[in-house]
Amino acid sequence: MPAYVQLDPGTIAIVFERDGEEPETRLVRGDGERMLLYAVTMLIQRRRLHVGDRLSVRAATDEEAHLP
Repeated sequence: MPAYVQLDPGTIAIVFERDGEEPETRLVRGDGERMLLYAVTMLIQRRRLHVGDRLSVRAATDEEAHLP
């Protein structure tokens, strides 16, 4: 049975979560280096990390990927 593997997700969602705050989500298109820079920028903007903070990276949903 043929299978399709997507090696480049195209658009990813980077999500920063902190207890008691709304999650911050950024959609990023491009290569891995660009995606990494966006993730690091999200951390730098916080200035301080707290126990329980979480940064996650996932493939964007179809709805998210088609937003302008």
